[in-house]
Amino acid sequence: MLNRRTWIRRAAGGIAAFVLAAIVAEPQHAQAATRKLDANTLKVALRVGRPQDKKFIDRVVAMMSAGTLPRSIVEKSFVWARKKKKHKFEYFKRSLILLAARKGIVVK
Repeated sequence: MLNRRTWIRRAAGGIAAFVLAAIVAEPQHAQAATRKLDANTLKVALRVGRPQDKKFIDRVVAMMSAGTLPRSIVEKSFVWARKKKKHKFEYFKRSLILLAARKGIVVK
């Protein structure tokens, strides 16, 4: 049976562990900001094989480097597509085109 002192000690320990984990754990958006999104990373992570798909990735990276395509759109599409089991590149391409179209950006 727990007395009050033992209960308070366990509750404080649990709260301290939770706070420590929250401080130490890096938020997902901070990880995305430090992620290197170059052509090679995208090609390998999305399992790109066809030459036209590789050219699409190169165009996306060029647009992102030029500033015509926001990095946030590429990151959102990349993170979402990587969670898929199959056809990661197709999910990436379609979501990227749709998100860019919402901003008025044409990606071909």
